[in-house]
Amino acid sequence: MNNLEKVINDIENSISSNIPLIYIETEEHKRGMLIIKDIAEKLSINNLLSWSEFTGIIDINKEEEVSKETNFKKMIEFVSKEKRKSLLIIKNLHNFMKDDENVSALLGMIDDITQKDLPIIIITLSTIMKIPQDIAQYVNYFELPYPTREEITVMLDKTLQDNNMDLDKVTKSFFIESLNGLSEDQVLLMIYSAIGKAFYENRFIDNNDVEAIIKQKRQIINKSGVIEAIDNDSFNFDDIGGLDNLKAWMENRKKVFSNMSKAKEWGVIPPRGLFLFGMPGVGKSLTSKVIASYYNLPLLKLDMALIFGAKEPEAAARLALRLTTAVAPCILWIDEVEKAFAGTEAGTVGNDTAMRVFGQILTWMEENKAPVLTVASANDISNIRGELIRRFDEMFFVDFPSKTSEVKSIFEVHLRRKLGEKRKWYVDDLDYNAIHKRMRQIVKRYGGEEEAGYAGSDIEKIVKEVLNSAYTSGIEKIKTRHFIQKITEVRPQRGDVIAKMKSEALKMDAILA
Repeated sequence: MNNLEKVINDIENSISSNIPLIYIETEEHKRGMLIIKDIAEKLSINNLLSWSEFTGIIDINKEEEVSKETNFKKMIEFVSKEKRKSLLIIKNLHNFMKDDENVSALLGMIDDITQKDLPIIIITLSTIMKIPQDIAQYVNYFELPYPTREEITVMLDKTLQDNNMDLDKVTKSFFIESLNGLSEDQVLLMIYSAIGKAFYENRFIDNNDVEAIIKQKRQIINKSGVIEAIDNDSFNFDDIGGLDNLKAWMENRKKVFSNMSKAKEWGVIPPRGLFLFGMPGVGKSLTSKVIASYYNLPLLKLDMALIFGAKEPEAAARLALRLTTAVAPCILWIDEVEKAFAGTEAGTVGNDTAMRVFGQILTWMEENKAPVLTVASANDISNIRGELIRRFDEMFFVDFPSKTSEVKSIFEVHLRRKLGEKRKWYVDDLDYNAIHKRMRQIVKRYGGEEEAGYAGSDIEKIVKEVLNSAYTSGIEKIKTRHFIQKITEVRPQRGDVIAKMKSEALKMDAILA
């Protein structure tokens, strides 16, 4: 039984048990209505009513108006006279719960249902889960999941058949995966668009159509305003300089993510959380993007500024997590997690909304069964609650490069990204022993530890300065001495701060990346 089938089954049981109010959180009202209609038919409930402030009361089966009443309180009074077993569907109930008279009217109807056997079940389809406390105790709450891969396959097969078209197995698999995480209407629109374009151009659907859908899907997810879909196509494994232990961790688990069904047969569970912390500029954010690219998975960024900037932060958080679950398998990235959950530190009082959102995310991380790898990064872990850290399988401390090989790797990454194949033409073979020696000397001059000081972002700045200077000065071939000169001009980061963070890392059994 998939998630949708389970939800439908639970809604059926709630109706059969005469639960007075069933709250279905969804943006897909049309799909929700069809599901309720099917349930009503299965349970032999013939009187299926819907109400909105614009349409009044409609008999869904007969497709005719029952009453023009658009006032919520009067509508409740009207429906309460119904003697037949009925389902009353109210869209966006939360909009009417700001009025005390409406709340009282609804409580009166619920009392009639529970105490006087009024044969009515109220069902609300709402984009936000927000209900007065007085009513909450009478509610069964459900989230309508996005279409499953099986549902998407059925929609795709039917549309292909209707248009006498076919897809090869590989393209079809990618096509279905690209539609995962969209609403039913969005899925159908994408299918019609791709098939229509291919039909018009007299060709088969190919990977270019899949790529176009992926780009459109990113735009749709970003328009949700609660989570950001990141384009990670331009990142690859070689973009990370150093971090050999973290790379080894990624490589060891790639087989799990590349064939999760096989891994499941072997009882292997994909890792659910990876925590990265260290000084700013050491490559934590870049690593999060590279992980998604390396595993060939979608990358979603949970931006808490978007969540807390929403009108209803808790509803926004639920929607973000629902989207993440629907898109899975994927990577969920939470950057600067210590800022994201500011106000939730142990002993903090007063920020109730932040605490509830924090609780939602913790519960989701604990209970979510979908294959989502949550990658969190932090610059400071001193105030992060232990129950958050415990949700992660592994914690890595991302240090400054301390070996000449790491320094070389990071310099070469930035030279390659700036110059591409022209790196060998414009830059001489560099003496990285001399470059690293100079870096340690500068670090020592500022009173830091010899093994700390320059982050990856500092090395990137050095490379930029050298290239700019060489171009403006007309230098044809960049030598080691040019880098040594610029190293002197870039101040390293403080060694005492990194020493303190290393100490915290050891206490938490973090692995040095």
